[in-house]
Amino acid sequence: MIADRSEGRNDRPLAGNEKRDRQLEQAGRWLLDHPAQSIGGLLFLAFTIEVAQAWSEWLPGGHAVGEIVRNLAYALVGALLFNWLVVKIPDERRQRSAYQSHEMAFKVLVLSAVGPLGYFRGLLEGIGDALGEDLGEVDAHDKARIWAAAETLRWHAPQVFSDHSDMFGTFGSAVMGAQVSLEGLAASTSFFHPDVAHALGTYPATTGLQQLQLPPADADLDLRVNRSAHIVWHLLEGGRRLVAALDEHAPYLDLEIDEMVIEVVMNGKRYQPGVSGADVRAPASQPKASL
Repeated sequence: MIADRSEGRNDRPLAGNEKRDRQLEQAGRWLLDHPAQSIGGLLFLAFTIEVAQAWSEWLPGGHAVGEIVRNLAYALVGALLFNWLVVKIPDERRQRSAYQSHEMAFKVLVLSAVGPLGYFRGLLEGIGDALGEDLGEVDAHDKARIWAAAETLRWHAPQVFSDHSDMFGTFGSAVMGAQVSLEGLAASTSFFHPDVAHALGTYPATTGLQQLQLPPADADLDLRVNRSAHIVWHLLEGGRRLVAALDEHAPYLDLEIDEMVIEVVMNGKRYQPGVSGADVRAPASQPKASL
């Protein structure tokens, strides 16, 4: 067995130089991310020192230190203005244009995330209606509840997992929609904020360790049940990461999550189970997922 030398590396305490570099990096990032507040604060500092320079020194060398700090403040103001006008504003303009031109692709990805969940809910509602009992709700944020819903469907209506059912046709459409959207977004990824690009890079697709593959024609019932829950859960996880990033960095996009309608037909009766933004956004009592 080959030991993983990187294990625990991120958990070790930072050395003095590393801690200082990290703090300087965080301070610099804050200045760049908040140019208006940074420039205002630095100008106020420089102006205060300008006024104070007219007074006698309270401490030896006070004037010299004040001049150094004042000149440094002016230099930072110039750097921040340059970055704001030449880098940040054009980048934000390009990002906004890229987001808006791909708005439909983002909507398809979100619909692909909540569509299979809605289908699970519709099946449970229809089967429960036929049996005259409540089969429970599917909590989009609880992985165990997703697998429990699949097992409930297996117990009461195993036929929904057959080759000729509508379930895997619906799931296949969701997977295909996600794959096509990801391929269409790939060329513009460099224009998106790194958090959005990361969410797209980790969105489940037809390749990778968490790939979304429909069960083969000769698959047994166990594999079909497990594969269906796998698809529902990982699409929801991908949708949550993407929606969190878009809410933060492209809040002007209207993803129309609450307007999405899922329709399931059971025994000739139509059911429209509810799906909403709450399914792909962190509950108020929980912190947002880190990207």
